Amino acid sequence: MDINDVRATKFARSAFTKRGVDISMADVRVMHGVCFVRGKLKAMPKWNIVSVEKEAHFISGIIKRQPDVKECVLECTYSEAYFK
Repeated sequence: MDINDVRATKFARSAFTKRGVDISMADVRVMHGVCFVRGKLKAMPKWNIVSVEKEAHFISGIIKRQPDVKECVLECTYSEAYFK
């Protein structure tokens, strides 16, 4: 794996965590400059996120601004409540 992909993967995972999106049931990975998010995303407890899908699209825009990432692909489902 390229060192730039490893660095971008760490940035992508931290971007989701900083914005209150739980990625414990998802696979977030950067391969050849493309960020893939697969699995189930949900809001963390005590975070007032109205729409997880809108938040994920916002975070993907943040990830695309990184010089190592060309595109961000969201292949995931969204759960609005944490304990469902």
